[in-house]
Amino acid sequence: LDTEGGTSIITGLLGANEEHLVGHFPFTLNYRFKGERRTQAVMVKSKPLDQEMLANLTGVAAACGPALAELFPRYREQLDLSGCHKKELGIYRQRHPDFIRRVPTILQLYENDERKAHVVVMNYFDGGRLMNTEADTSVWTDADIQLVLRDLAALHAIHFQQTDGLDTDLAVAPFHNSQHIQSLSVLFDALSDNAFAKLDWFTDADLATNQQLLAELPQWRGAIDAHPKTLIHNDFNPRNVFINTWADGGETSCVYDWELAKIHLPQHDLVEFLLFTLQVDQFDNNTLEHWLETYRQQLQRATGVELDAGAWRAGFIACLKEYRLFRLGLYMMVHCVSPFSFTERVFKVSRQMLGLLNHE
Repeated sequence: LDTEGGTSIITGLLGANEEHLVGHFPFTLNYRFKGERRTQAVMVKSKPLDQEMLANLTGVAAACGPALAELFPRYREQLDLSGCHKKELGIYRQRHPDFIRRVPTILQLYENDERKAHVVVMNYFDGGRLMNTEADTSVWTDADIQLVLRDLAALHAIHFQQTDGLDTDLAVAPFHNSQHIQSLSVLFDALSDNAFAKLDWFTDADLATNQQLLAELPQWRGAIDAHPKTLIHNDFNPRNVFINTWADGGETSCVYDWELAKIHLPQHDLVEFLLFTLQVDQFDNNTLEHWLETYRQQLQRATGVELDAGAWRAGFIACLKEYRLFRLGLYMMVHCVSPFSFTERVFKVSRQMLGLLNHE
C-alpha cells in the first residue's frame, strides 16, 4: 500500500533505528471471521521515543550553529515533544462519540516499554479529500474550512474547562503558564536570530517584530493564562487533517497524529489552521474577522458556554504571537537543515495576520 506523505515531520527526519522499528507501515490483512474471508487495509504506526525525537532535533539545532547548539539541549525537555510516544496512545483511548467520529478507526494499541514499542494500528486512509495538502492549501475552499472548524469545535468541546486530570488520564503535559514561557525567551530569541541569519525572506522588520513580542511577552501572554482551556491537537494543519466522506454521503473531518496534544486555548488550533489555509495577500481584516467570529459561535454552540468576543479576540492574538515565536521558530530552524514546502508561506501569512490585528 502507498505511504506517500504518511510520515510525521520529526519521524521523517530520523535515520534508521537499529533498536526498534519506527515509522508508518501499511498492510493488507487477510483473515476469516465466522468462516467468511475478509480483507482489511491498515496502517501500523510505530512511534519513536520522545528522547529519540528530541535528540534528533538537538542535532538539527547543532547544525544551525553554536548559539542553538549550546542553548537547545538546555531547553529541549520543555518542548511539546516530551512524552509524545505515550501521549498519542493515551489520546486514542478516548471513547467519547464526538472524538471517535473525527479520528481514524483505531484497531489496536500496543505498548511495551521494555521493547520500546508504542504502536497504533488504524484503518488505512483511502479516498479522503484534501489529504496531505500542506504544500498547496489553495485547494481548500471556504466550505471546507467551515466544515473543519465545525468539527474542531466538537473536539474542543469534549474537555472545554474540564482539563483536570488529563495529565494522568491521557499522559498530556500540564498547562504551561506565562512564567514558564518567559523562561524560554532566550531560546525564542536564538531561534529568531537563526532565521534572520539564514533565511532571506525573514527580514529586518520580522526580527524587530519578534524582539518586540519577546519584550512585551509578560503583557500579552496573560490572556492565555486567564481564558478557558481545553485539550488541543497542537499540530492542527492540513498535514494532519482531511475530510472523510461516509457511506451516507455525510462528511466529517478526520484528525490524526495527536502526539503533540496539550492543554491550551482552543484559539491555538484555530490560529494554526488559518495560518496554513489562508493565502498570502489574499485575505483581509474582514476575512480574519469572519473566521474568528465563525469559530467563536461554533464553540459556543458545541459547549453551551457564552464566550465574550473581546476576550476571545485577545486569546487569539496571544496564541498567534506565541505560535510565531515558538512553533514557527522551530519550523524555521528545521527548514534551514531540511526545507519544508510550507514554511515560507505560513510565516508570511503570520506576518500579514499580525499586521492586520495590530493595526485595527
